[in-house]
Amino acid sequence: MFTSVTRADMAYIKLSLHRSGRWRMAWTSEGAAAVGLSAGADRVLTRWERPDDVRPGWCHAVTVIIGCDSLGILRPEKRLGRFALFPPYNPGEAMWFRVLLGSPGLELAVRGAIDVGTIELPGGAMVGVCARPSPLPSKTATALSDMRAHMLRAVTAAGARGNQGFGWGHLDDGAVGLLDSGRLETEGFGPAGGSNARPSG
Repeated sequence: MFTSVTRADMAYIKLSLHRSGRWRMAWTSEGAAAVGLSAGADRVLTRWERPDDVRPGWCHAVTVIIGCDSLGILRPEKRLGRFALFPPYNPGEAMWFRVLLGSPGLELAVRGAIDVGTIELPGGAMVGVCARPSPLPSKTATALSDMRAHMLRAVTAAGARGNQGFGWGHLDDGAVGLLDSGRLETEGFGPAGGSNARPSG
């Protein structure tokens, strides 16, 4: 089951992977105020426990899933700063960016995927990211379709246009998947104002 918000609201959400193994995703204080949560209200959107290691010392923490509908045209006149380009993938596939957490002193050997990079955290722990195009499982594809339909109803009722969605849910291995749903409105629906609707799952 995926829960969703508009992509603009993702700027108000933070992911906390605590050393205790109690992980969560929650509204920031600014985001809580923006969506009308009362002072002292629980800002947590989802909680989960650190999943089991996929390899000794390495844990699959989060996956960001970007489907073909989320892709756009790279405009050379836009100042993008630091960015990376990845090979195109086929319709029906998505690019899966897997975020792995490693114990101090470990190295990450990537095979059959693109090595996006690694960083060392204070204390020596590692964060590694790898990417690979892969078809969407039928359950995830159905969840994505349902999420788009739900959000489209919400933003249409609010009179917002030009919206793109973002959702999250638990994957089969216990990690959390962040799912970019891409454009909600069909071509020709057209932007006519901001995207201020905040549908919930």
